[in-house]
Amino acid sequence: MRLEPTRIASEWHALIPAAAGGALPLLDAVERVLVDARVPELRWSETTLRTWHFLPRPGVPALAIRHRNLREWVVCIGVKRTGAYLAVEWYLLARPTWLGDLRRLLQVWTSTKERETVGSELDAHRRAQIGYLVALTREAVRQAIADFAGQSGGTRRARRRRRA
Repeated sequence: MRLEPTRIASEWHALIPAAAGGALPLLDAVERVLVDARVPELRWSETTLRTWHFLPRPGVPALAIRHRNLREWVVCIGVKRTGAYLAVEWYLLARPTWLGDLRRLLQVWTSTKERETVGSELDAHRRAQIGYLVALTREAVRQAIADFAGQSGGTRRARRRRRA
């Protein structure tokens, strides 16, 4: 899957210590959290995120999460190792389809800018579903990070600072 900056609607990043594992155990933990959520409209698959560069670069292992009723929206969760840390990337991507473009084009009562914007045709119910998808996937990543840190022994107590 190609990650284009113009298609990113929202993004979130985190760095976690990588004591014992790599990217795949964390993605497996995200999948377990999504399975435990029991949302039948969600579908996900493993993919590789690639950026739009002239030179070939290694891809980032990721999960692509789709909602059955939101065909033009994809949540991608990527994890890559950077030194002693794992960089967790969360993206909400707009992936326009020709049917969605046609639906927006036929809305003659809206302005030209609204007809060119992905998501402008959504009603309140569909916008709420996007909000639920965003909240669910972000919480899945947070729980997976907590589980991953607990398994690898990466939980550290915060030291209190002494006042001088």
